Amino acid sequence: MEMLDLIDVLEQLASQSKKVPLTGRSIVNPDQILELVDQMRLAVPRGMHEAKEVLDRREQVINQALSDAKRIKAAAESEARTRLDESELVRSAKQRGEEVVQEAEAKGHQLMQRFQTELQNRRAGADEYAREVLTDIEQRVSDILKSIRSGLSAVSLKAAAAPRVNGEESS
Repeated sequence: MEMLDLIDVLEQLASQSKKVPLTGRSIVNPDQILELVDQMRLAVPRGMHEAKEVLDRREQVINQALSDAKRIKAAAESEARTRLDESELVRSAKQRGEEVVQEAEAKGHQLMQRFQTELQNRRAGADEYAREVLTDIEQRVSDILKSIRSGLSAVSLKAAAAPRVNGEESS
């Protein structure tokens, strides 16, 4: 179940709970709430899977960039050796080989920076989303627990105030 669906179920559970007369409070089954909280915990990591996929994709891109850089460097070295045989082109071959290596390294560095930035943005977004959802869940559960405690307190007060019959408490 999606996190938002679970939140809707929690809200429905709170709104359809039995009302305690004269208090405006509700009685909620704690087992249902705890079961729902467990389901919510299971639903939260989905955003974390996306972050892992981003990390995996980043690693693939970095590996591809390094592979491309090695291939380009090997090609440049091969070209330089070939041109070395041609005495008049030796200088230009070395220069071009260095340029190709520098370009490959610069491209690889740019790709790594771009993907690191994208990863940080996605990770920050996933963290913010998880924080918001968990804060909302915490607030809702806190409100429900306050309602439960108020209901228990009201029931306890009524039981304490109930008249006693022949020294016994009335039911």
